[in-house]
Amino acid sequence: MRKLALGLAFLSPALLLAGPLLAAGAPQTVKVVLADSDVEHMTLQVDRTQLKAGKVTFDVTNASQDQIHEMLVLRTDAVGQPLPYDAKDEKVIEQNTQDLGEVADLDPGKGGTLTLDLRPGHYILICNQPGHFMHGMKADLTVAN
Repeated sequence: MRKLALGLAFLSPALLLAGPLLAAGAPQTVKVVLADSDVEHMTLQVDRTQLKAGKVTFDVTNASQDQIHEMLVLRTDAVGQPLPYDAKDEKVIEQNTQDLGEVADLDPGKGGTLTLDLRPGHYILICNQPGHFMHGMKADLTVAN
């Protein structure tokens, strides 16, 4: 019994030190809600805008009653940087961006996930269904060390 107690005494500090290290490597989750009240009032809401570099899972839900939505993750150089936009198609020109991935074409009430390994920098989340980006479906994210 004494050996067990002595062993636990040496093990406890190691466990205390390992806890924060394990938590630091844990993936982060960003909850994303795609919503609209009508075709001119649309939102892309995130539960956090500041992240640490590393694995990030985007948990996306389309809360619309009747609109298909999607979520794209684009890397940009800075907040407010203009995105290449095709006014005729009412869409961001994806091939002219740093598009990292997407949860595409979610029917109303549906959801999906996307996991990425993000480096420090600025990112923007958008819905690129025709007209949706210009009607407010965007959110900025900052990733730091």
